[in-house]
Amino acid sequence: MNAPQRQLSDPVRYVKGVGPAREVLLGRLGITSAEDLLFYFPRRYEDRRNVTPLASLRAGEPASALARVVALERRRTARKNLSIVTALLTDGKAMAKAVWFNRPGIERLLQSGVLVALYGRVEVRGGAVQFTNPEYEVLDEAEENAPAIVPVYPTTAGLAQKPLRRVI
Repeated sequence: MNAPQRQLSDPVRYVKGVGPAREVLLGRLGITSAEDLLFYFPRRYEDRRNVTPLASLRAGEPASALARVVALERRRTARKNLSIVTALLTDGKAMAKAVWFNRPGIERLLQSGVLVALYGRVEVRGGAVQFTNPEYEVLDEAEENAPAIVPVYPTTAGLAQKPLRRVI
């Protein structure tokens, strides 16, 4: 039997990767059909191709970096339901930290030795260079040139950029 032919006017829930929960989130953005998804344009693009060595990162600026995870720590705070995951990173010449707040499951992906591409605003905290809540992508060894020009879409609470990009 052949699968039914899909139309652009079909509800967005029929797009691969969109279930009932994501359909509600997309609805908040005015995306109710496959056509709406097709015409949902980025508000800007980020050029992540210029990878900065960790030693050259400057506070207050967004940056793209490739680094290997050296260690990972997860801790809960006194505040209810707040967890902090801190990764110690190296590019072979310098060290930096990346800190994520309330990102369940991130420690399963970012294990010691994993190569990651990071993008986000750089800060200096306690004398150490740090990315706070950066976007990240786990890379295979063959993907060292993975950073690219990335679309940034208007989004809503509960819907991050990465899953939205995958659906679009």
